[in-house]
Amino acid sequence: MKHYRFILVLLSVSFMLNSCKDNEPIIGSNQPRYSFGPDNGLTYDDIINYYSTGIDSNDIIGEIYIHNLNQSLLNDEMSLLQSHTNSARISFFGRNDSAYIFGNSFLNQQQFTEEYPGSYWARGDENSMQGLQLLFGAGNLFQLGATAISNPIDTVIYIFNAPDIINIQTGDSISKSNDFNVKWNSSSTRYVNISLTQAYSDSSSSAIISASCFLDNNGNYVFPSSQLSAFPNGMYNITITYFIPYFLYDNLGGIVLVTLKSQNSKTIIIKD
Repeated sequence: MKHYRFILVLLSVSFMLNSCKDNEPIIGSNQPRYSFGPDNGLTYDDIINYYSTGIDSNDIIGEIYIHNLNQSLLNDEMSLLQSHTNSARISFFGRNDSAYIFGNSFLNQQQFTEEYPGSYWARGDENSMQGLQLLFGAGNLFQLGATAISNPIDTVIYIFNAPDIINIQTGDSISKSNDFNVKWNSSSTRYVNISLTQAYSDSSSSAIISASCFLDNNGNYVFPSSQLSAFPNGMYNITITYFIPYFLYDNLGGIVLVTLKSQNSKTIIIKD
């Protein structure tokens, strides 16, 4: 079971599994999806193999998941909606997959609260400076109370700089007759996920259209007009996601998987 738990944690940062080949359809969803990206691009398995080299998933005893989301979106009435939220979740489990209760735990002095047995959350809003605050490009103090399978952990978790789409403003119109170049601030993260998701369908019965791909993080991707032509006219949310899993080791020989995920989303309008 540990092996599957490890895969699922990484899956939570992936949006979808696809081979990033140009205009290749994705099967397995009830909504239309298109993949995009360079031929012979990265696959989900490539990324798992890159990050998990030398790790025996049976030794993973816990998870720390930290998520930052910065959104600048338009609603269906063209009103601007902005939010910048943080969240973190921690859980520990034994070899029989049972959840473990542990003592008080903190991230940057924000205490985790129990969501259900064995799972604890901390949340915050960067705009209001309430709740969980994260330090980007810097160390974040993490303190975990002892569990039945782990001694207390007191360590610093480094969080990379958050992504920022730098050449697009919310509400920009994109013509399908031209190539569309997306630029973002590159960071030390090895890979990036880029997604384009229809913000609103024409009717309540219409399916939402989306596409996604993993890429090397070089700060730039060009959507050829041939790809954009597959998308109906309308409003779309474009999202850049940085993510990286890494591992903490306690002095009992256990491994704690840490998954860091940071996203920037903006609404654009695709038209002929």
